[in-house]
Amino acid sequence: MTSGSCSLPSAARPGRFAEFDNLFRDFVTFVERGQGITGLGMSGPPGVLDQVRELTARETSCCSFFTFDIAGDDRGLILDAGVPPGRARSWTR
Repeated sequence: MTSGSCSLPSAARPGRFAEFDNLFRDFVTFVERGQGITGLGMSGPPGVLDQVRELTARETSCCSFFTFDIAGDDRGLILDAGVPPGRARSWTR
């Protein structure tokens, strides 16, 4: 796999997007956007930290251009998600 490529099969991508959408919908308390990094404040029940770690690890394993830093615990964690400049996009939904 080359750096900057995504090896997640196209058919699996909608499911992965849904996992992130559900996680963000249910647990994000604030968003801070920076240059190349978005910080997500999250809070949830016991196990949410493990859920964030597991999902971001799976994402990094197939899309090596993403970086994720996680700090805190279930009651208050920060997920910093980053991409290189060539991969950054502005999304409007």
